Amino acid sequence: MAKPRWRSSRRRVPNACVGWPETILDPQRRQRRLYRYELMDTRYQKLTSLPDAAVFLKPGLTFADLDRLAMATTHHQAAQQLNDERKKLFVLIHRKHVA
Repeated sequence: MAKPRWRSSRRRVPNACVGWPETILDPQRRQRRLYRYELMDTRYQKLTSLPDAAVFLKPGLTFADLDRLAMATTHHQAAQQLNDERKKLFVLIHRKHVA
């Protein structure tokens, strides 16, 4: 798998990037969706871009807290944590299945 050519400090949240489609009509009058690079965001970036986004947060939680949490780990560390927890989960499932 090829490495991405771009790196951005904004993309530290371990979420997949989501493309927000732009619908256009082609010459045959069919709707086509274009996923432009400029419209690609993580779910967190999309949430923070919404007007009155703080309404969607749990009481007592702020975007400053979430930013601090997002910047606490790198992509590699977050992926390692995810894989470690996934291994623990599958060991637990396997034990229940065998017993």
